Amino acid sequence: MKALVFDADGVVIVPPYGFMRYCQSDPVLSRADLGGFFRGEFVRCLRGQADLKAVLPAYLERWGWPGGVEAFLEVWFRAEHTLDHALLRRIQTLRWSGFACYLATQQEAYRMAYLREAMGLAAAFDGTFASCELGHLKSEDDFYRKIEAEIGLEPQQIWFFDDAQGNIEAARARGWRAYLYSGQADLEREIPYFAGRI
Repeated sequence: MKALVFDADGVVIVPPYGFMRYCQSDPVLSRADLGGFFRGEFVRCLRGQADLKAVLPAYLERWGWPGGVEAFLEVWFRAEHTLDHALLRRIQTLRWSGFACYLATQQEAYRMAYLREAMGLAAAFDGTFASCELGHLKSEDDFYRKIEAEIGLEPQQIWFFDDAQGNIEAARARGWRAYLYSGQADLEREIPYFAGRI
């Protein structure tokens, strides 16, 4: 094991999808077809093929959102600004022990900037990777291949923790040591050498 790679939402950021819960309580957004947006045009933003601030205005008008794009993004990003600080402390211990630790996440450009800067994740890892910059989603082999090329490691030297089974399967198909993550006990179980030390 030379490096550990962690997902953002559902692993380092908990609980995930806080914005969707916020929408359920909003009298305007609760009626919006948010699901259609996130499964449709938003995917192009995740791939870096579209600018979220350019595609959102038409949807905000359709949904009847009273504010502008910036206000919408602020509500969204703040609703999911919840870090697992205990896990981040353990990741720092791994880094101090000589292991490189990276963040690999499926994000569009604006939220990725928020994760790096406002949430401090750029400083918490040796490097951060986003689908919008790699040009590929986590379901695709090239997502993992490009990370390997950037960090200069072979697939079998990388351990990966993600909360989505589909991502685990894609990483394993590439040759990564990938594990489904539901809590810090999974980290201790899969890396027994560090049990009690991280």
